[in-house]
Amino acid sequence: MRFGETPIDEAAGAILGHSWRAQGINFSKGRRLSAEDVAKLKSAGASSIVAARLDPDDVHEDEAATAVAKALAGDGIEITAAFTGRCNHFAREAGLALIDHERIDALNELDESVTVATLPPFARVGPRQMVATVKIIPYAAPRAAVRGAVEVAHAANHPLISVAPFKAMRVGFVQTKLPGTRDKVLDKAIQTTGKRLSSLGSALVGERRCAHESTAIAAALGELKSEDCDLYLVAGASAIVDRHDVVPAGIAAAGGTVIHFGMPVDPGNLLLTAELDPSKTTSRIEVKEIEFRPGQATGLHTHPCPVMGYIAKGEVIFQVEGEPEKTLKRGDAFFEPPNKRILHFDNASATEAMTFIAFYLLGKDERELIQMLE
Repeated sequence: MRFGETPIDEAAGAILGHSWRAQGINFSKGRRLSAEDVAKLKSAGASSIVAARLDPDDVHEDEAATAVAKALAGDGIEITAAFTGRCNHFAREAGLALIDHERIDALNELDESVTVATLPPFARVGPRQMVATVKIIPYAAPRAAVRGAVEVAHAANHPLISVAPFKAMRVGFVQTKLPGTRDKVLDKAIQTTGKRLSSLGSALVGERRCAHESTAIAAALGELKSEDCDLYLVAGASAIVDRHDVVPAGIAAAGGTVIHFGMPVDPGNLLLTAELDPSKTTSRIEVKEIEFRPGQATGLHTHPCPVMGYIAKGEVIFQVEGEPEKTLKRGDAFFEPPNKRILHFDNASATEAMTFIAFYLLGKDERELIQMLE
């Protein structure tokens, strides 16, 4: 790209470098000058202007921004139309921003003309909130720089920028009491927790208050299990100081297993995570590379085990019962819950083959991978 003082007689087709507002003319910077525009400028006495003239190996800023933005975007992202070399990524719905910051850094180091700015990885986002912006700095970017940015975006099997929507959950809440614990403190915890869950699309459906004893905690969790909860919260009247303290002991007595105790956060160092009554332990993973012929559809089916994977080539029409249908592209990941009806896992193309990699999470003696329902 050539940028600088340009004779007015050579300015047709050039991009105006700076706004021109005088003698009835109101041209904004970035305007591609037509022959009529040049005539108006000449009539106003301009003998030259500051402009950018693109060479064959240059890509206009809007075209370049669009190409890079599309290559970056994954599930849950809407892309705005390019304007002044900028394309924005917005979240379709509330969730967490999934950002591959290492590849974003690599992309930003390719060429000074191409930049991508994002929210921090795992930032909470709301509907229509901006997640990232692609900005082409000059009026055009070298074609090689745009191509390199797209290649970085396609270098792994997942997109650089996507949004994982919050999953609606039914939540049970156990609070323990010691002598002197005030009910109004527990009442306030219920109100606060309920509001937080509601903001995430979930609901507090059950609550129990019990003595700060492991047997009482186990009994309270047992009662909440019958209310079909997806997630359980336990707030102890006393902080957890050991894996064998009252709260973890109560979880174990209810059939649960502590996964991790202690978190690198403050406040919250003494949090723990656990699994209550795990139905199955994964003892092995079977990996398969599967190719579908053009137009091939799986048919209605379920899997007795969790299945996760990604699309290696082509596109897939994918739908889990109770969820919206969506199109998965190369690099997109998928998850099929166990015993959930899969309505569509179909090759989206009638002319091209499709390939995907699937990981089957199997129990010790489990062999069956799929059950066809039609």
